[in-house]
Formats: sequence, structure tokens, C-alpha cells
Amino acid sequence: MTALVYNIVIYKGADFSLTVRWKDKGTGAPISLAGRSVLLQVRKRPGQELIAEFSTEDGRITTDDDDGEMTIAAAGGYTDLLTPGDYSYNLEVSVDGTDPIHRDRLMEGDCEIRERINSETT
Repeated sequence: MTALVYNIVIYKGADFSLTVRWKDKGTGAPISLAGRSVLLQVRKRPGQELIAEFSTEDGRITTDDDDGEMTIAAAGGYTDLLTPGDYSYNLEVSVDGTDPIHRDRLMEGDCEIRERINSETT
């Protein structure tokens, strides 16, 4: 399976949300997420320090099992902890969260974490 390349931007201290729908490439039918775990990790380079993590285990990824839809989201309190910079990410779906061999990489790309220009309230 070839992963979709899609770049994302997360603003430090702001709420973040991205919705993705997993579909069969041939038929366009949604692929069920029932019994699967979803994981998105952000790193500078593969194998380096983890910058951010979103998963079904930590509740930052929620799924609509039958529709193949997953929403990656974090409140500003979480994104405020992130260090601005240029990183890479990948989004993987597995049958169970402990088996690294049986994962499908759905998306990957650049992840830019930016400072908010208007970060103070008046």
C-alpha cells in the first residue's frame, strides 16, 4: 500500500483537528476500523526523539469504525507543549496496537509546528 503524502501544520497552543477517511482504492468503499488501533507520530527523523503522538489509546484519535473515518485532535493545552520546528509524521493503522508487522501506513509527510502570532488574549 502506498501512503498518501499530505503535509500538516500544527499551531502551538491552538486546538488541532484533522479528519481522515480510509477507503478502498479500487471501489471507494470505506474500510472498517473495527478492532484496529490508529497511531500518528511526529519526529525530526525516523528513530529520533518523539515530538508528538496521537493515538486511539490516548484518545487523541477517535474513529467511526463503520465509516472508516478517524479524527486526529488535540486541545491547545497539548499543542502548547510542542516545540516549533520542521518535522515528519506518519499515520498507521494496525489490527492491534502491539503488532508492528501488521500495520498499514495510510499517510505521511511534513509536519510543521508553528508559533501563533496572536498568542495573547486582550
